[in-house]
Amino acid sequence: MGKTKETLELEQKLYAHTRQSGYPYGAFEVTLSSTNWANRTTYERVDFLTVDRQGIWRAYEIKVSKSDFYSPAAKSFVGNYNYYVMPEWLYHEVKMNIPKYVGVFVEGSFPNSLISVKRAKKTDLGLPAQELYISLICSLNRDADKYHSIRKEGRD
Repeated sequence: MGKTKETLELEQKLYAHTRQSGYPYGAFEVTLSSTNWANRTTYERVDFLTVDRQGIWRAYEIKVSKSDFYSPAAKSFVGNYNYYVMPEWLYHEVKMNIPKYVGVFVEGSFPNSLISVKRAKKTDLGLPAQELYISLICSLNRDADKYHSIRKEGRD
């Protein structure tokens, strides 16, 4: 299933915001893997993951509706700082169910702008940093492959 127009718009605003805020290393739809107590590898996906030059990780979950917010899909809050990105109307409807350590950005009135309405509190990483780096690199490689395949198709 494709992404909704609202999701794509929030992704664009989030990308612009993180670039302007000095968190230039990031990727969308980062697949994370971890091994649980039964030695089973599990996978989940964070909507957007960034790391800065100091090794501070930020994880973002984009939500565009109440059903999306309350869905049983994992919220991959694995960063030192974790955030929801959502329309302002949704924030007002779900704010009582947002964990204390999770920050929130809502759409701003200017093009490609987000406004912080709730600050994130620093937490320990949800996965070892090495696993986060590998997951981020894999996602960036996937995006590079997409880019080069599109360029190749355009030349043929």
